[in-house]
Amino acid sequence: MLRNLLSNAVKFTELGSDIVVRASRSGGMFTVSVSDSGMGIPEERLYTLLREAHAVSTEGTAGERGVGLGLALCKEFVRLNGGEFWFDSTPELGSTFYFTVPAAEGNAARGGDPMAERVSG
Repeated sequence: MLRNLLSNAVKFTELGSDIVVRASRSGGMFTVSVSDSGMGIPEERLYTLLREAHAVSTEGTAGERGVGLGLALCKEFVRLNGGEFWFDSTPELGSTFYFTVPAAEGNAARGGDPMAERVSG
């Protein structure tokens, strides 16, 4: 998911412009966002963008082409893993895509030291 969002951000952002990735944890969920300062999404595409049946070919700032299925697949993958996927976009100013996923409970989350379990002596 993150790779697809970063790929899109690079594809639709002019060279030298900013792309920002943020991640946070609240309770049992991680929230990740990828923001770009690209061309944004035209209003007529906002409601169909995440629907696989409505995917259309897109062209990035450097002429890269895509079939438009990546975001629909990201949304479905996030949903299947118990999260949510959404976005904000303003034409000519850029877009921010967000997703949440459940945080896995590991040693670090419980306060343990993962290296201590691997070391015996």
